[in-house]
Amino acid sequence: MLWPILINTLYALRDVDPVAKETLRSFGFGTPSVLWRVSLPSAAPFIVTGVRIAASVALVVVISTELFAGGWDGIGIYLSDTQSGGGRTDLLLAGAFWAGLLGLLANGLLLAIERIAFRWNTARVEGVS
Repeated sequence: MLWPILINTLYALRDVDPVAKETLRSFGFGTPSVLWRVSLPSAAPFIVTGVRIAASVALVVVISTELFAGGWDGIGIYLSDTQSGGGRTDLLLAGAFWAGLLGLLANGLLLAIERIAFRWNTARVEGVS
């Protein structure tokens, strides 16, 4: 789950406006100050997008692990039990529906936090994210 966050962070830090960094350096600010005042605020929306991607991957991994490894409770265990329990397709679809709804709720919550925290971000197109 670390890779989407790390990759988005690396690409975002590489994409920071060099003029903004050089302007701060020309005013005598050091590297930590340039990182704190320019690079991280510029990269923050991309880092949060990496967190959203990592959350969806984590949900898929958790449910898949429950399906294959077993356990006591969880959506993956429920799906595994209904799949092997006599062909009740309606229960299997209900479990898959709840898993999808959980993913949509998690993504919606993270998206709402992103929109509130980064209201100033003009790179995001409304309705696309």
